[in-house]
Amino acid sequence: MNDSYCVIAFGSTHAAIRVQKLLSDKGFSIIMMPTLRVITAGCGLSIRFSSEDLTNIQKAVSEANIEPSLHQFYTVENNMGEYKISKLEG
Repeated sequence: MNDSYCVIAFGSTHAAIRVQKLLSDKGFSIIMMPTLRVITAGCGLSIRFSSEDLTNIQKAVSEANIEPSLHQFYTVENNMGEYKISKLEG
């Protein structure tokens, strides 16, 4: 089964919780999850969401003035257990 989604990895737990609240309050469908092992981040928490919401979530996080050094967006493609992780710039 192929599965594609996006995650935000965080450099601090505080930033992860702040963004989770922000996105939940805006009505986005998100899941807080452990950060995938192949992604290095200072915090063990990530937020998973649909690739379709990427642009709107990036905009919401940017407008909330979340420190850019505390989060990073990634796309994740899961092809029958083989993950391809791509770091998104910006």
